[in-house]
Amino acid sequence: EYFGVKYPYPKYAQVVVSDFIFGGMENITATTLTDTTLHDKRAHLDFTSDDLVAHELAHQWWGDLITCRDWSHAWLNEGFATYSEVLFKEHDLG
Repeated sequence: EYFGVKYPYPKYAQVVVSDFIFGGMENITATTLTDTTLHDKRAHLDFTSDDLVAHELAHQWWGDLITCRDWSHAWLNEGFATYSEVLFKEHDLG
């Protein structure tokens, strides 16, 4: 809705990996997440993974569907994914 392009792939998956060294890593149609993203409702009051999940999902557009010519401009992918986190928070929390 925000960017005028619907989700560009036929599916999306999130895979949680124990001892994953990054918070998350997007790949086309799937995101690998650290196991700390899984927690109960009580822990969610103190710590949320929503920003991370929104950021990695945003990479389906910014970094996967559209990407930079070379890695020296990877900040564009990260910048738009981070901006998408803010849009998600605004949508989710008002």
